Amino acid sequence: MAAIDFNDIEVILRLICSIVIPIILTMIIKHLLIKFQKKTGSITKDNISTIMKIIRIIAVIVIIIGCLDVLGVNIESLFVSLGLVTLALTLAAKELLSNLIAGLNIVIEKPFTTGDMIGVNNYKGIVQKIGFKNVELLAKDETIIVPNIIFSQNSYINYTKNGKFMQKIKFSLQNNQYLDENLKIIDDIIKNCDDLDKKYKYSINVRSFDDNGVNITVKVPIKDIDNRKVIVSKILVEIYDKIKIDPTKD
Repeated sequence: MAAIDFNDIEVILRLICSIVIPIILTMIIKHLLIKFQKKTGSITKDNISTIMKIIRIIAVIVIIIGCLDVLGVNIESLFVSLGLVTLALTLAAKELLSNLIAGLNIVIEKPFTTGDMIGVNNYKGIVQKIGFKNVELLAKDETIIVPNIIFSQNSYINYTKNGKFMQKIKFSLQNNQYLDENLKIIDDIIKNCDDLDKKYKYSINVRSFDDNGVNITVKVPIKDIDNRKVIVSKILVEIYDKIKIDPTKD
């Protein structure tokens, strides 16, 4: 590496440009994203935050490489001389980069957003946060951390993609003597429940008959996904008050 003369204006200007230009470009991209978000509403503030984290990482890498180049460091020779260290760092960064790319794809394609109910790899929960490395799901009062790459490698379900969430409720009628009358009672309870989204249809189906009685499955469109357990309990309690039932697990 040749000696660097820091009194050389050209060297100083090149160093300044290597640092300032990526920073300015990062600021411009952020400004454009915010402007696009306000104009279209097609991306959220969380999406912008995720994209900017990725861009900042790229900007830092560009700044480091640019400064080393100005200082006369042969980047290619440097990587070769580092040998195993470079290989180890590359392998370590592979998973991070895979998650970054997968996270960017989630932000751009928007297969799901914050507040959606999704299922992947036997996990099911409400999306709390979409980060640049992982997605946080809330399920049964606990947070599940799912790496972004999982969504690129596996199939997943968005239960609220169409703007609704259908909650399944299973229970058994212990007395099937008045089945039609009991189904009418259940229908009235569901129809008059204020916690359900009236824009969408609900369903009441007889699954089977056994020693427990008549097994019923009800699917209802829940307004507030976060309170779905409370809503299900309210519906079951009201049905129980009028009909003797045996709630069963989904």
